Amino acid sequence: MAITFVGATSSASGQSNNPPLPSGLQEGDLVLAGCGSDNTQASVPSGWNGLNKGNNQSIAPGGNTDSRGLLCYKVMGATPDTTFPINAGNQNFVCAAFRGVDVNNGGFINHTSAITTANGGMPNPPSVTPNDTSRNNWVVAYGMLDDDEVSASAPTNYTLLGVGLAGGDGTTMAAYRANITATEDPGQFGGSGTDEWDSYSVVLKPALTNPTITDVDTDETIGVTQTNVVITGTVFESAQGTGKVEISPNNTYAAGGLVQQSIDSWADTSIQFDVVRTGLSVGTNYVWITNNGGNQNADAFAVTLVGNTPSITSVDGDNSLAVGQTNITVLGTNFESSQGSGKLELSASATYGTGLVLQSIDTWSNTSIQFDLNSTGLSAGTIYAYVTNNDGVVSAPQALTLELVIPSISSFNGGSPFFADNTGIIILGTGFLASDVGVAKVEIGNASTYAGSGTKVELAVTSWSDTSLTVNGARGSLSTGTVYVYVTNSAGGVNSSGLSTTLSSVIPSVSTLDGDGGAQNASITAGETVTMTGTNFRTTQTTGVVEVCNNITYSSATVKNSQPITSWGNTSVSFTLSNVSGLSEGTNYIFITNGTGEVS
Repeated sequence: MAITFVGATSSASGQSNNPPLPSGLQEGDLVLAGCGSDNTQASVPSGWNGLNKGNNQSIAPGGNTDSRGLLCYKVMGATPDTTFPINAGNQNFVCAAFRGVDVNNGGFINHTSAITTANGGMPNPPSVTPNDTSRNNWVVAYGMLDDDEVSASAPTNYTLLGVGLAGGDGTTMAAYRANITATEDPGQFGGSGTDEWDSYSVVLKPALTNPTITDVDTDETIGVTQTNVVITGTVFESAQGTGKVEISPNNTYAAGGLVQQSIDSWADTSIQFDVVRTGLSVGTNYVWITNNGGNQNADAFAVTLVGNTPSITSVDGDNSLAVGQTNITVLGTNFESSQGSGKLELSASATYGTGLVLQSIDTWSNTSIQFDLNSTGLSAGTIYAYVTNNDGVVSAPQALTLELVIPSISSFNGGSPFFADNTGIIILGTGFLASDVGVAKVEIGNASTYAGSGTKVELAVTSWSDTSLTVNGARGSLSTGTVYVYVTNSAGGVNSSGLSTTLSSVIPSVSTLDGDGGAQNASITAGETVTMTGTNFRTTQTTGVVEVCNNITYSSATVKNSQPITSWGNTSVSFTLSNVSGLSEGTNYIFITNGTGEVS
């Protein structure tokens, strides 16, 4: 807060009793009252304070045999005084009032004084040093001249406050100079005085007020690791001293959460600092300045703390990924040291927010992320990677190429022909990917290309790895002979050319029927359990079936009733004749189809 001059009064012709104070005084104003006389030493009035003279002399009787100078001060209360209560004979005086003086910290009683006991010309106030050179102090100079009643002018660079006369018994004079930050020697008052004199030099220190912040980094937005942030405002004070800048998530200083910042430079209206984030979250925070006087800005100053923007420099070295790939490394900056709520996403869109596929993170650091590829819903071609750090800031898109892994089959059933009822058939190769999920499957087709195979039969998978599969055989509507094997992996990759193999079969032959109530190859009755013997039934039933038909030719039969099996072996099968719907009594025909798909 700057000091301002309120006003001054001075004696004109020996006003000695209760001279008036300047008008317009307010609570907290400082009034200096200086008076002098020829032989009468005035006492310090009740409620006022007197300033000692130099060389540790007491206020009275002063240093001279004649001049009796006195300088008093008082801070005005809620009801300011209107007079200077002095009654000591023929006094000359100058009363001056000032506003904005640091009356709470004793700044205004920093003073020096000087006297002369010989005829010394005009008063020459001594030099004085402010006790706080960081403020724009004022120096007020007083002189009390014995006997001579003269006109007086202010010392060089000073402004005259007033000249008090006493009807021939002396002259009191006062002047001031503003913005003093170093030792000040006021110099001599101008005039024709030649007698003894007293003098004072008094420092008025401006009152401390709360700092005021007007701007932080021009837009009130600062990064979590930003340097050289500039705060502008007022009353920071010219020297930092114990001053500090703090940032808090709270809009009251007493609420705490304060993080002290690293100061680069400090001036009364500008501070530069480097952000110290410790514990602060992005979003709205508040800046607090404490100046050297211990005062904070009264109003919280809101700023937005923003996270650093992540930047991706490479993915897997060449920005190319294969479906099913693991341990992929992303390099860049500002990922932040811990993942927290951070994430890595892939998308087919160059605009963040559309079709995002969250990835599985293995490790996370400020400059490196390792993940396993989740390509769900992504197609081969150009895709984009996005990193969101723990502050919620999203990187620019990094273009990648997603490549399908195409399976390659090197062996099926060890190169041997297979039967439809075989189990545990081993398929070896590469690019199968690690798991049997989604569209993954194994098929056999009737042509050498996947696209050209009009008939495909899917095989049941019992185990799956990237290089080895185990399946069970099947025939479906395929013919025996050369067929082709195709593997589709979970990413949708499929070998376009099939691996050839031989689908084999054997034709079952029935030799006898033995019903439990009838002769062989004769008649059987509904409800009987029948044992049928022969060859090439296959050791396990798998897809095998026994049917009773109404025609001697299987393909011509219009009724084909399958029967429940009670036991099955390669040369003997037992069944219960229970399904006779649509059959007529008399001659009917029994056929067996084995697991290789052949009919007797």
